[in-house]
Amino acid sequence: MQEDEMFTIDKSASDDQHLCVDVAGRGTVIIHATDEGIVVDIYPFHVDAESVASCWAGMCDLIEPEIL
Repeated sequence: MQEDEMFTIDKSASDDQHLCVDVAGRGTVIIHATDEGIVVDIYPFHVDAESVASCWAGMCDLIEPEIL
């Protein structure tokens, strides 16, 4: 990671269903793709066990109803 990069993808912690993004000097954002939709969790650097913020969107929010 270069010193001036604000966002860095943590490829070792990411996989087909999880994208981990380190935000310089702030924390880590993990985006989870699930069968039900998308979940986003935010973790500060000093806490590993519990997120400090989360949000989600269900498939019914993401896809037009006639496609489901």
